[in-house]
Amino acid sequence: MERGQRGISTLISYTLFSILPTAVEISLVAAILIARYDWTFITITMAALALYVTATVWLITNWRTAVPPPDERAHSKANTPRDRQPLNYETVK
Repeated sequence: MERGQRGISTLISYTLFSILPTAVEISLVAAILIARYDWTFITITMAALALYVTATVWLITNWRTAVPPPDERAHSKANTPRDRQPLNYETVK
């Protein structure tokens, strides 16, 4: 339950403070490029951005899934007995 709450909080935080401002900035830059320059500039810019995002997501995803962070392992180890306590209590009762 705690991990789910922390995950949703992190997702909302990333969306509000990282993804949304970046999307607005990309849209504004694209609008400026379309308004002031030839269509090739926006094509090159968006292709480079798509390539960068794809490579970054692919590399970071592979790296993050290969080795879980030490604090996550420690958190799992610390919370496992606490999560099992209600089950043990019901068994003994």
